[in-house]
Amino acid sequence: MEPQQRARLVAHFLPKFDNENAASRLSDKARAAGASCLIVSKKHSGSLVMAPPFYSKNGCANKYSRMGAIALRAHFAAVWEAEAAARLDAWWAHAEFHGLTYSFECVVPRLLDEHGATPRGGYVVLTAVAHVADGTFLAPAELLALATTWRLPLNQAWYIPWEQAAQVEDALHDGRWTMDDAHVDALLDGYGERQCFLRHGDTQGQVLEGFVLMAVDASVDALRPLLRAYEEEMAPLRARALARSLELGRACRENEAWLARELEAPGAHEPTREKMDEKQAGGAVAAEWWRRSGGGGVVAEAEEAEEEAVGGVRGGCGEGWEAELSGGVVVRTIQQRLPWVVQAWRIACAGDDDDPLVRLFRTLHLLYRHHVSLKAYRYKGMLQLHIKVSDDQIFFGWKLHMSVSGCAPLFRGMVVQFDGRVPPPLELALARRKPAAGGGIAIVPWGGGRGAPPRCRVLAIAKLKCLCYIQRTFGVRNLLPVLLRDGAAAYLERVKRFYQNWQVPLEHRERLTPVFAGWARQVEQLSSAARDALLGGKYLEHLEPYLENAQQPSAQLSPLAASLARVCVVLVNLTGQPLPSEAVEPYAKGMVHCGTGNGRPPRSGTLLEITMPPGSKHVHGDAPVLVIVFPPSKTNSSLPLEKMMRQCASLESRFGGQLRGRVFLAPPPPDEWEQRVAALVSTLPDLSIAPTPPDRSVALSPNSYTSPVVEGTAERMSPSPSSHASPMVEGTAEHGTPVAKRQKEAAAEKRMRRKTVVAVVGLPPGGGKSSLFAALRDAGAAIASSDEENARKGSFDTQLEKLVRQHAVVGYDKNVPDTAGMAKLLRVLGRIEKTAKCSIHVRLVVPTRLEHEVAWARVKARPAEHISLNVHTVDGGEDEAYRIFRKIFFDNCERFLPTALAMPGAIQTDAFWTGLSEVEAVAKQVLDEIPMAPALRELAECLEQQPSRRPSSPGSPSSPSSPSRGKGTFGSWVGADMPGTKLHVTLVPPKTDSPNDRARLDAFKRLRAYAGTLTHVHVTKYVFASGKDKRQAGFWEVCAVDGLDGNEFGAQKEVYHITDTAALVKFKPMEVPILMRERLAGQPQGWTFRTLPLSTECEQKGSVACPAVVNVH
Repeated sequence: MEPQQRARLVAHFLPKFDNENAASRLSDKARAAGASCLIVSKKHSGSLVMAPPFYSKNGCANKYSRMGAIALRAHFAAVWEAEAAARLDAWWAHAEFHGLTYSFECVVPRLLDEHGATPRGGYVVLTAVAHVADGTFLAPAELLALATTWRLPLNQAWYIPWEQAAQVEDALHDGRWTMDDAHVDALLDGYGERQCFLRHGDTQGQVLEGFVLMAVDASVDALRPLLRAYEEEMAPLRARALARSLELGRACRENEAWLARELEAPGAHEPTREKMDEKQAGGAVAAEWWRRSGGGGVVAEAEEAEEEAVGGVRGGCGEGWEAELSGGVVVRTIQQRLPWVVQAWRIACAGDDDDPLVRLFRTLHLLYRHHVSLKAYRYKGMLQLHIKVSDDQIFFGWKLHMSVSGCAPLFRGMVVQFDGRVPPPLELALARRKPAAGGGIAIVPWGGGRGAPPRCRVLAIAKLKCLCYIQRTFGVRNLLPVLLRDGAAAYLERVKRFYQNWQVPLEHRERLTPVFAGWARQVEQLSSAARDALLGGKYLEHLEPYLENAQQPSAQLSPLAASLARVCVVLVNLTGQPLPSEAVEPYAKGMVHCGTGNGRPPRSGTLLEITMPPGSKHVHGDAPVLVIVFPPSKTNSSLPLEKMMRQCASLESRFGGQLRGRVFLAPPPPDEWEQRVAALVSTLPDLSIAPTPPDRSVALSPNSYTSPVVEGTAERMSPSPSSHASPMVEGTAEHGTPVAKRQKEAAAEKRMRRKTVVAVVGLPPGGGKSSLFAALRDAGAAIASSDEENARKGSFDTQLEKLVRQHAVVGYDKNVPDTAGMAKLLRVLGRIEKTAKCSIHVRLVVPTRLEHEVAWARVKARPAEHISLNVHTVDGGEDEAYRIFRKIFFDNCERFLPTALAMPGAIQTDAFWTGLSEVEAVAKQVLDEIPMAPALRELAECLEQQPSRRPSSPGSPSSPSSPSRGKGTFGSWVGADMPGTKLHVTLVPPKTDSPNDRARLDAFKRLRAYAGTLTHVHVTKYVFASGKDKRQAGFWEVCAVDGLDGNEFGAQKEVYHITDTAALVKFKPMEVPILMRERLAGQPQGWTFRTLPLSTECEQKGSVACPAVVNVH
């Protein structure tokens, strides 16, 4: 049988690259050194299409690839007119011959996935060109050259001299929270040279997704001739192209019949879905490989899982598959036609053992078949396979497969073709071409004897997104399942996470929260059919009219609804019966009903309905609160209801100046309600205006700072009033006191009531916390001690509140080992701040490191009469005391330490391990720096924004994603992190359960000093392990790590490895070193090990050196 032709890469698209956050700038990155130009291009929101041939992100012969073909043909018709068909064929042939893959963004209204806004036109924009012969992407200069030759559509971009890069980036970062498309044009048109065919605002609209930023090493002067040549070529064509784009957009919106027919019919340049038989599956060559490789390491029953994973035939491989284990090799007898997906793998994996593409497919099949699927197509008589990878971690680790095992590069959207052809070098494709007489193409040098555009390398690339887009996509579209499934309250809580993830500034959160609340209200009123359409992703036909109306509140909302959008209404139902909707509706026009609130703080535009007097959680939040009490009826009164009514009557005196709003002890008549609400809302302070700076001339009250040490700090204080402690609205309205005056008085009152609480967090028993508080007590501070209160059967929280009321500086002597303890500290202090009517600031003291042996030795040395944890009074003796010390306190402290060290204003010290004199020095520092203690709310917001941190394990691949801070002077384990791969080698694992952990701890201390050091990891081979019950694991073995000077942890060095998490099936990363040790001692029962082939470099040198950075986690 004739052997299969060799495969080659024919298509792929750009890899993912990072979004810039508030703190990152492309112009600051080290890899951008040497840049001469910053390119800022507008990002269009559509669907990816590659050509030739037409492929979408996940395949071809679908509506995405066909829509791309339609839009590209429409563009060629506009810019080439009568020559359109010939020019399209010529471009297609040129791209196929030279191995070029063009990536376009296809933007059309309604028919494809919906993004941030409905576009005006239907069009494509060229975003990248790949040269598949060497797997590279063309530089911007080369892209310009080809676009000019073939009259291809490029998006708006600005080429800015590097000297202005930082200024432009800062302006984009500052403006992206409010900018639309027109604002961007006004900002950037004053910089550098512009590239443009059709303007984003004319085709997509004013909602701009964001920007792609590129740092390139070519100057603007060098690129100017290319930019002007493109402008000269394309300027006369704009009007026709825009008209054709708008025409296609209209056809898409109206789903015209001709368009529907074309989307259903195969196109002229479209591959067809392939169904293969035994002969097409590679014949004898593929069958031989399949038998020799043991079917890719898969036993017959595993085919069922493979079929389900890749969307193939469910229910296994059908009757006639017989698997027989003979000498460790699975032999299959084919009695009927194989499922096509299995045949595709057989074709891909057949061939020369040394062929990099063959190694790629064999590696994908052996290790990752649960994350990878193949789709087979036939194009011009040639077989094509499209690779779909569902786990990004495979891409992150693929560079190691290339260097260690000699695999070919793996790309996103990768398509291979079996024709054995090798495209010519890129230089030939870039020779300048111009239409010649008679319809031919003439080759013209670029000038200066060069046959290619000027050199222009991309040094660094990043994305920056605009709020007008992400609010619609990530804040609305992506959260539709939550809104539709869990309701408005859960949706608004997820919106809060959206703000945090995208680092949305506070002023814009305040602006958007009523908009999101109104959207939730509108969705709740939709029909079932409309809600089903939303769940299917079709949301813009509802969202866009709503947003348009929301921008014109005076015209679209009643005055009552506009006023209620700024407040939260709490209905207190003491009638003993459910309130009918007609009784509620007059007081909650257009509000989102959030039930009882489930403990969430009140939000603007929401309605809560409760059956008891409101507590702090109901009235303290970001929104002013209006409480309406529905009192007990005469016929349904009872002692409990009357008691609750009396409690409601005292609400205003109970909350005092902390209540932003008013309490109505009976529902106002509906015809008066609107006037009352409008009057109250008009007196609310404008939240967009910063508070008046505190008047430092106001004297402190007598109870401010009583201790001699703290007295001297009073004049240095510069506190700011708590943002949620404004005067009561009722008093402002009734007494006519100007708002500004009341704010000033409240600020002065707050300054006189400033309190500071000192807490030690992240420190286990035996750490020396009590020594610090003893030093603070000696200096005049009051100390609330949890152990002392427990000993005398008292209440710690009550004692703490008593001391805060009486003293200016109070110590919080209670263990805070984790996030829950920290949250409780802030919650208790928040309640005290409200009831005591004071402004609490918190000074945290955090150890920079933990000493397990030292702390445990101190606990063991405590006598039986010690009121804290000791080994004498605990039931179970020393073993139980150690369990409490380790499991409840030390482990949690170690995990919490990175978060604690990141809290604002934290004093970081290692004094707890160095002696009493150092602790006394810390106490003095705490008191000297009292004025710098952050407000309670600052700590609460910081804790809320911290990612959850779970215990890390040796070999855990996800651990490096939690970056070490600074030089990594704290933490629990040490790793050599490999940049750009999300892979690492564990150098020192986390602690063990044994109290005797000295060797590991000593190694941790030694290697901690290497944090931030660049090193090299020497990788020898990849090992794949398969076991019973379809379990599998994969890892790279590591023989050495450079530059550690013999300071390694010997027990860990024996099993240096890099865990391949993408290959794990029913296996945990922490189990990999255990499996390795069992393998070193002799093959563990039930496991089979296979080693992947080595690359030439790895085989010759014995290992491959990979750069890494030592980090403490």
